[in-house]
Amino acid sequence: MYRAKDGQTGWCLFEPEQASNVLAHVSLERELRYAIAEREIACEQAMRWRSQGLAVPVTLNVSARELQSPDLVDRVLDSLERHGLDGSALELEITESAAMHHAGESAANLARLREHGIRIFIDDFGTGFSSLSQLKQLPVDALKIDQSFVRDMVTDPADANIVETIVLLAGAMGLATVAEGIETPGQLRAVRKLGCTRVQGYLLTRPASAESVTELLKAGKIDISEMLEER
Repeated sequence: MYRAKDGQTGWCLFEPEQASNVLAHVSLERELRYAIAEREIACEQAMRWRSQGLAVPVTLNVSARELQSPDLVDRVLDSLERHGLDGSALELEITESAAMHHAGESAANLARLREHGIRIFIDDFGTGFSSLSQLKQLPVDALKIDQSFVRDMVTDPADANIVETIVLLAGAMGLATVAEGIETPGQLRAVRKLGCTRVQGYLLTRPASAESVTELLKAGKIDISEMLEER
């Protein structure tokens, strides 16, 4: 029907591929709903890694709507308990705008989560409209510097100054920093020079399956010595 509407004639011939595409879409949607409801995307994988001696946390993104949900904390803790995990198995990321929306209510939920050892990161920091008075109320562990500032910081002094300011702000508040979108050796050298404590991006590794990541974790480290060499 939708293909017919999109066309100029108002009709189209049915093709078997259309049915398979619809079924695949419906199946994916059903699986995603189940995974989100049961937190299987994160706790199940964390449990598997721990069974292999890999005590690494798995990160979940939390939406503004979820952050305000009165049963958020209970759902997360219930999922951890069902999988035999403690709070160190999870890290939760919330956007700056989500964190600042009803900051008081957000702080209450975040504080309960942190009491159980779950680390909290503010994602895309620098793109929202937070104030320092709001930021200091939030029980968080780290600020993730938005990649829009990291991308051109090597060639744009303004972006470099913004990144440096965020790193200094985080340090003054006792928070760690994570630079997003590291794709070149120059970016890596620049954020390390500024004292950024963690990085993520394609330079280190591309998105990969859990199996591929497992092999990387077993190796124990990524050798960045060549990445840091001046070319």
